[in-house]
Amino acid sequence: MDWYAVHVVMAIYLKAEFSETFPVYENVFLIHASTEQEAVRQGVEIGECEEGDSEGSLTWDGKPAMQKFMGVRKTVLCVDSRNRPTEKTEITYSQFLFSSEGDVKKFCRGQSVSTVAVE
Repeated sequence: MDWYAVHVVMAIYLKAEFSETFPVYENVFLIHASTEQEAVRQGVEIGECEEGDSEGSLTWDGKPAMQKFMGVRKTVLCVDSRNRPTEKTEITYSQFLFSSEGDVKKFCRGQSVSTVAVE
């Protein structure tokens, strides 16, 4: 069996009004599975279980909200996938394109920039 990082995408929707924007979380789960397909299946199961409104306690900007499972964005086979990941093991990665080095530096400081995710 191998170790996979499964990227599960969850979107937030307001319950009582139309959402003009869609806040999205990409949650990464470490999955131990015999195949990539099995890892994806487990990711789907996790995402579906996470759907809902947290028993009525989920809010966004103080308004009642719910989260919806949108899909598995990607699955990454961990480096040295046969051994259990430990400290400093690379478990996933993302690639982006920026229009300038300044935008890369802003991104690294957690500031908003325009970018393209490359898959």
